[in-house]
Amino acid sequence: MNNKEKILQYLQKNLQPICDDCLSNILDIHPRNQVNQICRTLQKSNIINRSRSTCSGCKRKKISNKLLQNHQPIEELDNKINKKNMQIHNTNSKSTIVTSNSNNIENEDELRDFIMQKLFEHLPTSGNLMGDGKDMWFQIDKFTKCRAEEPLNYGLPNNGTLNHRSDILITYNDEHIIKYISIELKYKSAVTDQFKCRSYDIFHMKKHYKELYGVMFFVKVKNQGLSINQAKKICYQFDEFISCNIEEINNKGWLEQLVDVINKYFDIKHK
Repeated sequence: MNNKEKILQYLQKNLQPICDDCLSNILDIHPRNQVNQICRTLQKSNIINRSRSTCSGCKRKKISNKLLQNHQPIEELDNKINKKNMQIHNTNSKSTIVTSNSNNIENEDELRDFIMQKLFEHLPTSGNLMGDGKDMWFQIDKFTKCRAEEPLNYGLPNNGTLNHRSDILITYNDEHIIKYISIELKYKSAVTDQFKCRSYDIFHMKKHYKELYGVMFFVKVKNQGLSINQAKKICYQFDEFISCNIEEINNKGWLEQLVDVINKYFDIKHK
């Protein structure tokens, strides 16, 4: 029985909401992010519901999983998942299998979650991928942590302050020095003001935090929004501008570029 079948079997027998962490511990599925990825796939296939509720295991208010079609046997559910999540496209007479966890990205929250999972898979890490959505985080090494939606407020010249949350914030803190990489995400952006706001943020953040490296990652949708070239011009305040078309999100180019930036800035050694 594979991990997906284990989760489905458990949810069929236990109809109360259960969080990813508890599923990981109960079913002995490690690392924990495997549970998160499987449950997200099940959610997109309309097999389970994922919502913030009291987990029946740890009794904490968390994103929890509950089966929607508990009357269906595992085999029928499995067939439904495979039909939903795999589409075959012919490109230059070759068949390309596209999975839902990347090509069904609908908004910046889903893009953030997708990138967090990819960073966890491709950076040297110590521990599991924890939390869910805006609460997702993982430890890179003893001093370095990657978090989604992490607050990083900054000061203004008139002694005012503005609240800010980086889409993804990587922090190095060894008690002697604190360094940041702030990754801002734009997806399906149609107006220049959204990029202007991000440029304003990073301009003042870099003045407030001397050891901060700003990265803008722009995912372009065909025939929608600004061109990549125009977005890059507006984002000149960022140290790094990374972009790709949504059709290229499965390609490794942007990910290799982002991982390389992180490794070099924090001098991370791969084990």
